Amino acid sequence: MLSCALSLELSAQETFSWASEVGKYTMYKHDFFNDDVQKLFSIPDSLFTHDNMTGSTNFVNSFEFTKDRSKVYFLETQGDLYLYTVDVDNLEFIGDLTLEISPIWHAFNKTLGLRFINDSTLYIYGQTYGTFNINTREFTLIRQVTSFFDSITPEEKEIASISACKFKNRFLYIPDYPHLDELFLNNPDSNKFIFSYDSIWQGGRGIITYQYDCDSTSLFVLASIGNPPIQGIQSFWYKVDMNTGEAIYSHPSIKIKFIDSLFTLLQTRHYNSKEWEDCQRIVDLDKDDSTEPEIDFKIDGLCYHSGIPISDIDVKISNEFPLDSIVIAINNPRVGQEIEIQSGNYNIVSLNPYHKRITNSGITTNNDFENAIKNAVYIDTGIKRGGEIVINITAWYDGISGSTAKAKLRIIDPLPNAGDDVDVEYCQRDSSIDLTDILDVSINKTGKFYNSLFDEISSNIDLNTVNQEQINYIVENQGCSDTSQINITIHPVPLINPVSDSTICFGESIVIDLSNMSESIMWNDGDVSKTKTLDVSGEYSYTIINEFSCQNADTFEIEILPTAQNNPVEAKVCTGEIFKFMNKQYDEAGLYHDTIYSTMGCDSLIFDIQLEYFDKIPLEYIGDLGFCEGENTEISITSKHDDLTINGEHFNKSIELSESGIYKISGYDTNGCLEEIELNLTQYPSPDISTEDLLDISFHPGIKLPVEYDGNISQYKWTPTYGLDCYDCPYPELTEKQDGIFTIEVINQYGCTDSDNINVRFKKIVYDIPNVIYNNPYNPANGIFRIKSNTEFSYNLKIYNRWGNLIFEAKHIKSTNPNAGWSPEGKVNSGVFVYMITFEEDGKKKVIAGDITVL
Repeated sequence: MLSCALSLELSAQETFSWASEVGKYTMYKHDFFNDDVQKLFSIPDSLFTHDNMTGSTNFVNSFEFTKDRSKVYFLETQGDLYLYTVDVDNLEFIGDLTLEISPIWHAFNKTLGLRFINDSTLYIYGQTYGTFNINTREFTLIRQVTSFFDSITPEEKEIASISACKFKNRFLYIPDYPHLDELFLNNPDSNKFIFSYDSIWQGGRGIITYQYDCDSTSLFVLASIGNPPIQGIQSFWYKVDMNTGEAIYSHPSIKIKFIDSLFTLLQTRHYNSKEWEDCQRIVDLDKDDSTEPEIDFKIDGLCYHSGIPISDIDVKISNEFPLDSIVIAINNPRVGQEIEIQSGNYNIVSLNPYHKRITNSGITTNNDFENAIKNAVYIDTGIKRGGEIVINITAWYDGISGSTAKAKLRIIDPLPNAGDDVDVEYCQRDSSIDLTDILDVSINKTGKFYNSLFDEISSNIDLNTVNQEQINYIVENQGCSDTSQINITIHPVPLINPVSDSTICFGESIVIDLSNMSESIMWNDGDVSKTKTLDVSGEYSYTIINEFSCQNADTFEIEILPTAQNNPVEAKVCTGEIFKFMNKQYDEAGLYHDTIYSTMGCDSLIFDIQLEYFDKIPLEYIGDLGFCEGENTEISITSKHDDLTINGEHFNKSIELSESGIYKISGYDTNGCLEEIELNLTQYPSPDISTEDLLDISFHPGIKLPVEYDGNISQYKWTPTYGLDCYDCPYPELTEKQDGIFTIEVINQYGCTDSDNINVRFKKIVYDIPNVIYNNPYNPANGIFRIKSNTEFSYNLKIYNRWGNLIFEAKHIKSTNPNAGWSPEGKVNSGVFVYMITFEEDGKKKVIAGDITVL
């Protein structure tokens, strides 16, 4: 089948021509501007047939390569679509795209060309328009001529596309006239006439777009002299001036040398190395930036959290025409975060504070868009918070978005926040204050306190030792700091002369005189008198308030003895105890009577004593009776018992025990009765971990952390988790070259724990660079300029001459390759040259520059 088959390789610019020769079709590859022609393959024309062929011809005049050039789609003028696989020489009939419309004869519905409009869709044009999905192999008809008579009308001839190509963001085509029209893919009836070029005769098969560079695109048409053209007369390429419509001669079409005497050049197809779309909608936030991939602009280690620029000053937008808009949005925004854009020669649409669109006002230039990005800043109206903020900037043109540029802003986290200045006043008393309690709850509590001389002080201030104090509170983190001031004023507390408790007979009163005090008085009943007569038993209190609102209080009792009467006395004692009253003892429950006289000489009292015994209140506790070896267990008494002892030693409600055994706990309940319990404590065994450090090692996948365990362990936990293939297994492996300390924590079946650390440190790069090499050395090793190192890594090398010209450059050199590097080999004169070496160590870029002498 093939007369010649070659493997196709992608190159910078590729031009292919499809020719009809005697009994066969041939594909040629050539330079568009020269006669450097290469024959790729030939296919007998007899193979372009199938069992259900319809139509009046068997003419294959158009083709389209796949992106990798491994396959070619061929389209016959009557709608038959074929797929040819180059390396296996296989031609496959896919189907008749127009068969369903006209099964017998459909010459007037010609299909004259095809083009990929995306990776999976072929666009069919001619007198039939439609799309073909190469994955589902489904053809969707867009437009088709309804009859032969309609197809020969001027209107249909103007709509029908003989040859087409994409020019920038438009599809241009040549109809059955020497015209150039614009094709609207979804509605060919709306195709637009651009201009005609009647000075030459249009050959009908040639129109290509040649992309020189991102900002240089030209349109060429193929034409012949004479009307009609004479067989065998060579066609010529004309460059079309898109402003005037003039077709200007460029160069001849290719000359094909073959044995057969007759041939027809059917179609020429050109593939650009960089299509127009590849150069559009590009935003570079920092043109000379060299940060990590995926990040276009980065600011690190910021000490402030708002008003941060999102780009460098060398912003560059790549788009041939002014953009439609730019979208700036914060990734994963939080409340209070905003993008602020200065007004300019554009419109600003705010979808929300953290998502804004800059739109073209009709006269906006790309330079205006660049200035908008330069002047845009990140705002945070919330609290001082740190962390990493990623801002996405996306350019839009012609309804299509470009790749998203990313700006990364890293604010020190946590950002130091000492809060606002505080003025506080206190009253002097026998106590102290903790300065941290004065600070706002939202600020960092990791700072330090300094006096007015900036000597560091404790956070505790004794109110009895100062009258006025200025405290500076400073918070620091990673080179950032924030300071607030606490101004403390201490006022004296008023002095008080306590009133003694008093007992008086029934019917008498007592006068409390506080008139010698200059401060205000407030009694517990709201009275503000400084002299008060009391004739009722009870507890009384008053508060002294000075001019600074500082207070002091006194409490005393007044007892008014009653008249002689029978007073019932209810007495309860613990079981087995004796009740004593008025020098008498009672050891049995019951009703007793006793008469006494007041020591004040007041009337006597008759007591009716009702003696009872308290109910027993159990001594209750909480706490584990089992605990791990080397640990303690805390036993807490939950019942209302006090004066507690354990094995004869006192404790206060809770006690920690570290040894197993039997413990006897006793205490007194709320009735003062003694209760006892006995506890049996058990100590469980703890697990054990043994580790070794990994120091000065070379990294390779599969390094296990050295650790051994003893004990029935049920859970494992490694921290940090980064750099390990698992965090809850006993023996993880290292996945990253990352120095650090890994901590293992384990738990056994009793809940007992143990932990240990492993220090991992990898070898650092040690290298040696020569300062002299030879043009023609006896030992070849002395004529190579390269890095010698203790471990293998890749580096880039540049060599400059004394005038700063780059004379040598190599990338990705292995430091262990003795033959890689710069070898002058006598090609340069002896002298001093400058080298620059770049490589990465532990994720950071390193640059080494110096002189090398060539002898």
